[in-house]
Amino acid sequence: MLTILQAARLLDRTSPALYVAIHQGRLKATELLVKGVWKWFVNPADLKLYQEARYDRKLSKREDGTLLYDKSKHQFSIAQLAKILGVGKFKVYYAVKAGLIPHDRYGAAYVLSVPDLDKVRGLLYLDEKPL
Repeated sequence: MLTILQAARLLDRTSPALYVAIHQGRLKATELLVKGVWKWFVNPADLKLYQEARYDRKLSKREDGTLLYDKSKHQFSIAQLAKILGVGKFKVYYAVKAGLIPHDRYGAAYVLSVPDLDKVRGLLYLDEKPL
């Protein structure tokens, strides 16, 4: 049995995210009394099931079956572009909202169309004109 903190470290998640998953019924856990304090514990097998069933937006697909984010076509999520450029996600998000980076919306997801990474890097650092 693993504590929530140990499970969170294994999955590279926060412990509050795991508590939410437990309360939503997506992660099976047991609450036990340890030294007068109630603590949640997770079975490693249940943790593996949670990890396999966890939604991953990077694998999202459009209605026609093509990937939502495709690096070969220069289509990125906000998080992917921020990681590539070495900036914060909020900086990219605000550039999108300001109209500096062309994008499409698919549900709640932003798909950024970025053919020239250097130009976008310049926009984010030098506040140049939009693409």
